[in-house]
Amino acid sequence: MTFLYKLISLCQEYEIIPANNIEHQLDADLLESGIIDSMGVVMFQELLSEKFGMDVPTEKFIIELRTLRAIAGYVQLQLTEEELELACA
Repeated sequence: MTFLYKLISLCQEYEIIPANNIEHQLDADLLESGIIDSMGVVMFQELLSEKFGMDVPTEKFIIELRTLRAIAGYVQLQLTEEELELACA
């Protein structure tokens, strides 16, 4: 399983994003398209903190991490190869 799809699975488990139309959501602007709102950003922050020990500022989500693909890419860059392998297991 790729990290992107692992992240999607976690987002669905935490009920951050809807389970339908995933392919459309990969590159959709999550905030602009209404897939998530400000509470969704907070939930994303909690997920990343809990699962990966990452504290991502709200501003980073609002300015840079606006798609699932961008969030997955950012997280992958922050994790070691070993952490990434464990995350995808």
